[in-house]
Amino acid sequence: MLSVSLTLKNKSTKDVTIKIDNPKMDERLVAMIDGEDYQINFEPHSDLHNTLDAVWRAMSNGYVSNSGDEGVDDLLSRGGMWSMMNTIWLILTALTFGAVLETIGLLQRIVNSILTLVKGTGSLITAVVTTCIGTNLMAGDQYIAIVLPGKMYRAEFARRGLDAKNLSRTLEDSATMTSVLIPWNTCGAYMAATLGVPTLVYLPFCFFNIASPFIAIAYGITHFKIAKIENSDTVTA
Repeated sequence: MLSVSLTLKNKSTKDVTIKIDNPKMDERLVAMIDGEDYQINFEPHSDLHNTLDAVWRAMSNGYVSNSGDEGVDDLLSRGGMWSMMNTIWLILTALTFGAVLETIGLLQRIVNSILTLVKGTGSLITAVVTTCIGTNLMAGDQYIAIVLPGKMYRAEFARRGLDAKNLSRTLEDSATMTSVLIPWNTCGAYMAATLGVPTLVYLPFCFFNIASPFIAIAYGITHFKIAKIENSDTVTA
C-alpha cells in the first residue's frame, strides 16, 4: 500500500492512496508524483490541468533538456516510454512465441530430447548454457535467448528440487553475457555501432563475457552456490 500526499500551491492538500505490489513501481510512482508536486509549487503560473498534461507528455515522449551542455542534454533527453517500445514489443513477441511453442507441445519435445543427455545438475546447467548460446546465434536477440530457455527448463529445475534463481543466474551468465559477442545479434550490433569497433575486434577483450558461461557450468558441476527448494524431493538423475 502506497500513501501519497500531493500538495497543490494555494489549494487544499490531496491525499492519494494507491496499492502496488512492486516496490520498484512504488519508487517510480513517488518520483513522478514528486516531480508533479514540485512543478505546481515552483511554477505558480501552471495550473493542475497543464501540469498533468506536461507530466504525461514527459513520461510518454521524454524530457528534453536545453541546458546548453551537449553531454548533459544527451544524458537527460532519453525519449520517455516511447523510446523503450521497440524493446517492449520484442519482449512481448518473444513471450508470445514461447507460449505458442509451449502450447502446441513443440517446446516440450525439444526439452525432452535434450534432457535425455542430462544426468545431473552439472549437465543440466550445461544444457541451459548451450541452449542460450545456440538461441543467441540463431534468433539473433538476447531477449528471445532468455525467455525461451527459461520456459523450456523451469519445470525441470523444479522437478529436480533446484531453486528458480539457479536458472535465472544461468540465463544471465549465458544468454545475456554472450549476446554482445555475436556480430548479428542485436546487442552485438548495438555495441559495434556505439563503440565504432567491429564485434570480432573487441571480442577477445571481453574476458568477463567469455568466462561467465564456463563459470556457470563450473558452479553446476561442483554444486557451488546451487540453491535447493526447501521441503522438496530432489531428483538426481
